[in-house]
Amino acid sequence: MPKLTTTDYKCFLCGNQAFYISFNSKQPRCVEKITRCPGHSKKAQKSRDANWTIDERNKHMKVMSLNGNDKLKELHKDSEWRKQKGNNISKSKSIIPEENLSLWKLYENKVDRITRDSWIYFHSIINPNNLQRGKEYELDHKFSKQAGFINNIPPEIIGHYSNLELVPRYQNRKKHNKCSITIDMLYSGINSIIPSDSPSSDTIIS
Repeated sequence: MPKLTTTDYKCFLCGNQAFYISFNSKQPRCVEKITRCPGHSKKAQKSRDANWTIDERNKHMKVMSLNGNDKLKELHKDSEWRKQKGNNISKSKSIIPEENLSLWKLYENKVDRITRDSWIYFHSIINPNNLQRGKEYELDHKFSKQAGFINNIPPEIIGHYSNLELVPRYQNRKKHNKCSITIDMLYSGINSIIPSDSPSSDTIIS
């Protein structure tokens, strides 16, 4: 989307200062993506109000939500899709230069990357009962990320599959940043794993 080099134009939808011009319509825009323009949102809402009743809109949104949830359930069964989704999340987090991140954020990002790989490669160990992660169950760090950061525990330990479990959503939210195990239990859990079954650093450290 070409940028305007002058301030003489106003957005054709909202009337605010235009910074871009459309390739196709040649109309000036306030934002690069037209759906982010407040004028576009008002126009879309006006169209919906004219063509939908409130009940029809609610029914439509409910159907769309159910269809979306069903599709996500199927996608989560695909290990390649889960891996790609994790890679996309990691890429989005890596947009911010590391020198601009706090020590906590750097630690959290690394734990999250390792956790994602642990979930992908050791899914059957973490989730032996094949529970559905998402609405009812969430992935929890038994020894929390916050406690790991405070106690200088390596991210590889906090994101290790032996420190992960699926728990009911309400239980995870109630637990918040508390720990369900001690430091001794954390390390003994990892040390008890047979070496041949342990993930290599190349597997879980990205």
